[in-house]
Amino acid sequence: MKNGLLPVAIDEAVHAKLVAERARHPQLTLSIDLPLQRLTLPTGEHVPFAIDVFAKKCLEHGLDELGYLLTFEPQIRAHEARHESKQP
Repeated sequence: MKNGLLPVAIDEAVHAKLVAERARHPQLTLSIDLPLQRLTLPTGEHVPFAIDVFAKKCLEHGLDELGYLLTFEPQIRAHEARHESKQP
């Protein structure tokens, strides 16, 4: 996921369908709906998948761990400013 790729775990039956379909149609494309956490097969069938909440948020917003932390920069600066004034 650090490269912006979403690994999706699917069950063996769905995997077998996809492998067979890909053999018939090498240009096969799938749709992944990250907000709804579902994979749409060429048949229109929807397959749900699980994803870590933090990883989902980062992928949805195009962030890595550091980028996520930097979204809190205003709060971090405010905290530091409050505590700098208390230094001897």
